[in-house]
Amino acid sequence: MSAALALCAPPITAATVQPRLWLTFEQVCKAAGCSPNTLRRAKDRVGLTTRPGKIGLNGKPVPEVLVESLRPDLRAKVEAKYLTPGTHRMSGVSTRPPTEVAPLFAAAGPGQRPAAAAPLALPPEALRLAEARLAVILPLHEFQANRERYAALRLKDGRAVTTVKLLATHIAETQKLGGKFLMVRTLLRWLARYREGGLTALARKPREDKGTIHFFTRYPAAAQLVAAEYCKPFATAERAHRAILRSQELLQVPDAELPSYETVRRYLETLPRSMTIFAREGQRRYNETCLPHLTRSYSDIQPGSIYTSDHMIHDVEVRNDCFVGVEQDAPMRLRFTAIMCLSSRKIVGYAWTAEGDSRSIATALRRAVERYGVPHTFYCDNGQDFKKVAKGALHTRPTEESIMEGTERLLHCGALQQLGIQAQACLPYHPQSKNIERAFRTLHARLDAIFLGYLTGNSYNRPDAAILAGSEHRKLLKQGMARYSKLIPASMFIKLAETWIEQDYNAEHKHRGQGMNGRTPNQVFDAGNPIITRRSADPGVLAILLFERRTALVRRTAITVNKRRYMPVGPADWAALHNANDRQVIVAYDPWDADRAVALSQDGRQIAQLQVERLSAHPLTPTPESREQIAEMSQIRGRLAKSTSITLQTMHQQVALAGHKSDLQDLADRALAMIPVTDLVSQKVPQTGPEEPAERKQMHSADIGARLAAGLARRK
Repeated sequence: MSAALALCAPPITAATVQPRLWLTFEQVCKAAGCSPNTLRRAKDRVGLTTRPGKIGLNGKPVPEVLVESLRPDLRAKVEAKYLTPGTHRMSGVSTRPPTEVAPLFAAAGPGQRPAAAAPLALPPEALRLAEARLAVILPLHEFQANRERYAALRLKDGRAVTTVKLLATHIAETQKLGGKFLMVRTLLRWLARYREGGLTALARKPREDKGTIHFFTRYPAAAQLVAAEYCKPFATAERAHRAILRSQELLQVPDAELPSYETVRRYLETLPRSMTIFAREGQRRYNETCLPHLTRSYSDIQPGSIYTSDHMIHDVEVRNDCFVGVEQDAPMRLRFTAIMCLSSRKIVGYAWTAEGDSRSIATALRRAVERYGVPHTFYCDNGQDFKKVAKGALHTRPTEESIMEGTERLLHCGALQQLGIQAQACLPYHPQSKNIERAFRTLHARLDAIFLGYLTGNSYNRPDAAILAGSEHRKLLKQGMARYSKLIPASMFIKLAETWIEQDYNAEHKHRGQGMNGRTPNQVFDAGNPIITRRSADPGVLAILLFERRTALVRRTAITVNKRRYMPVGPADWAALHNANDRQVIVAYDPWDADRAVALSQDGRQIAQLQVERLSAHPLTPTPESREQIAEMSQIRGRLAKSTSITLQTMHQQVALAGHKSDLQDLADRALAMIPVTDLVSQKVPQTGPEEPAERKQMHSADIGARLAAGLARRK
């Protein structure tokens, strides 16, 4: 309960306080959804408070149980049914619920799933069972309207079927379900359930406590402790289990109820993945995998109107044979500067250098302009070399005479202003803002990987062949025999890379990106066709027509199905899907009207309402709608990250305030308590002069304090 709700809540008075609630075992089982055996075991193990109640039909008192002595989860269910809203029980335990830690983490109680709505659709096995039961009781349902149809039926004792109960008796005598005869009361119960809830009511009701870990329900402080211990860098489930054993006395957990390692591990798997990634792998990993992002729309951009550019280092080691300023045949990795059409992904200009700078950008830009014309906008990185090229860029095109001015003016106003190109910088430290980054990844995987000197970009998984080739080349270089090296010359690599870009990537690569639809960059660049218009659907109608289901992985709080990216609708949906990051969910949708969908858990329970991602307009041509959409996404990202951060901070603070010790603190306390300091002190033997006695040449560490005290006394 938040502070605002607490202030608005009515005060607890004598009129709102009811006496303690005593119920029979049958009433408790019906309200809590458990069996009588569960209560009997709880009575023997925990010690429920019971008393003899009213006299039953057998002449014996019916035992009653005190609701306040039940387990917290069972007690909450019973009081929700029998306790009048606004009233409170007379008990020594506070009836005020604990303060929520954060919305993302406090949606569910410790060790249990969050409350969910009924399944929108039955699983296949449950549906087959319900249909089989319906086929058995269908005559009972139709008996009143078709009595004459069953008038000829007779029971084994010769009686005619004249009532629904007698018809149920006939069915029980003549039919089997699953190889077993049915009871009359079972058939009548199925009939009542079918008339009340339809086909879904005939399926077996799932357990109310499915997925609940009862130990952490009874000991919420232990749940918070293991979650806080696990949400640390390099922490393990075994470490969280040790924390409970170490804090057993503080948690007041009996030896018989201590959880096993497997119990702790299963509970830790229920923690939101977004929260554990934030705590264990850092905010950078959290930003890349959990936070949502906007996808740009490229269909509203004319091919050739916007170019984007960036640098890349090839993951291939070559030997120099064409670059000035680098030792001949020296091993090197080439710097690649590329310019790509934003909408068609066609690489229109490129250049290779030993070290990328503004000159390589100007060279690639000149090549692109000569072959494909002058673009309207240049969408570039935030590096100093790009700022130099974009210095003084204009929003209008200059005359042809100003373009033909000498290169000397480039130092004062930049190449983009000379060409009349508008400059636009991307978001800093945000790779998703430039689609050229994805083209570089394709180049690494399809071009660099085919060479012998492929280094993979990471030293820990570098191929042995590349290591041996580089080592051999350096030995040959010292001997003046680099021409016999296995490393490919830089000039040959550049020619091969140019051929791959023009023939394999631009002409043959069937791109699957936004607006490409499996076409090659050359096809999109030449045609510029828009993407197919998408329709919308009403969520209420969609929930009825969910007959297509796909299993998908939640990534960055979004789901991709059939090349369509679905995002949550409301704040509650954002929080629920954010907690489901890195988990497999079922997406239910109508394939003929797939603008809306619903994310379901593996047992068919609703997680979040989804809608097809609304593509944002490019920031180079901003509109009020695009500004509002960007601001809304920024607020969602900030709210999710802040809630996760507050959850972790609050959890760690509460664990610390409760008196729990970390592994380091516990180790330090035990070390200081068990090892005397004098046994750890080692002193250098002092040098003795000829006038000093021999017994002073060796000094024990225990005499150091006495010697210092004597020296201080002499000074006084």
